[in-house]
Order: sequence, then C-alpha cells, then structure tokens
Amino acid sequence: MRKWVTPGNLTDPDVVLRAAWISVWGRWFVWLVGVFLLAYRPGFWYPEDIEYLSIPVLLGMLNGLVHHRLLTNRPVTWRWLLFLGTMDIALITAGVVTGGFKSFIFPAYYPSLTVFAVVFSSHWLSLTWTTTAAVAYSVVCLTVGSCLDLDAGKEKALVARLAVLYTNPAGHKPHNQVRTHQVTDCGVRGATAATGTHRALPDDSRYDRADRLHDRPGDSQGQG
Repeated sequence: MRKWVTPGNLTDPDVVLRAAWISVWGRWFVWLVGVFLLAYRPGFWYPEDIEYLSIPVLLGMLNGLVHHRLLTNRPVTWRWLLFLGTMDIALITAGVVTGGFKSFIFPAYYPSLTVFAVVFSSHWLSLTWTTTAAVAYSVVCLTVGSCLDLDAGKEKALVARLAVLYTNPAGHKPHNQVRTHQVTDCGVRGATAATGTHRALPDDSRYDRADRLHDRPGDSQGQG
C-alpha cells in the first residue's frame, strides 16, 4: 500500500504531504461545485430531496478535519487519504440512492475517482476502486426507485456511464515508475563517468558522448 501513493515512497514525509494537499484541495473544488448546484434553482430538489443537504455538510466536515491537521502540522498518513476516498464513494452512493438512475449526484464520481487516481499511483488499486464505485452505482440504479426503463434503452446509458468511469485510472501513469526510471538512468551515467568505462548507452545519448570526447582537456592543449 505504501508504494501505491504518488510520487514515490511514503517513508518520505514530503510525499505524504504533497498527496494530502492534492487530495484536500481537489475535494474543496468538488465541494464548491456541489454547493453551487444546490443553491442554483433549488426548486429542482427542494423540498422533495432535502437529504441532499447532508452530502456537502458531511464532505465539508471530513475534508475540513484533514485540512485542519495539515494547517496545524499534525501528522497525516496514507490511511487518512484512503479514508477520504472511502467517504467520497459512500457519500456519493448515498446521494444517488435518493434519486436512482435519474439522480444528478452521479457526476461526482468522476472528480472523486480522478483525485484518487492522482494520489494513489497503483493501476490495480485505482481499477479496484473504480470497480467498487461502478458496482455500487449499478446496484443502486437497478434496485432503487423506478429502476431502469428498459423500454427507453436506459441500460445503454448506464453502460456508457460505467465505461467513462474507467477512463480515470486507465489514463493515469504512476509517477513513481517515471521517477525510478530517471534515477536508474542517472545512476548508470554516473557510474560510467566515475569508473571511466563505457557501457551501452541509449541511442539518444551517443551524440552527447561524442561531444564530451571532442572537448577533452588534452585535445584543447594539443591544439594550442
């Protein structure tokens, strides 16, 4: 689990701090959008679905708790980040329960899964998380309210929504893999320079090696 947070190893406090700030500010943006949608033309949901108000309240409290810990320099571990991700899925699914397939809360899955994929760099963990959200949403749509209108082809819309959910983890490349590749490449170059041996270098570096050989101090003195 510790190696699944981006970018690098969670033994480094700076890595956890950066991931925590990304997670917190991403949720504040989602919170602001949610508050705006509730405040704008409330006649679409009030007073029939007044329980919608509980979602931004709970999200603000939980995210505010982690934000307060960051501002006061109190420890925030990867468990806090996983806890926030769990609360995201739980709150969004609870909001969807109130309206079923017609609920306008469903798009909140997209930013939630995006933030999770950015913070946790593991493809497998992101895919598992997305599958959990997809299964929860499918169960709600198939069992709550008027369910799916098969005569109107709503099952096609459900499949399309679920497919888009998987674009978030599929398009995210783990930063720790990129960092490892860069460190390894730099280590090979450094070892080559220190020992004076010439190891096989990538094709894009042979021109740099030729330039270094051309500019050796001995060549410059001979020309003088």
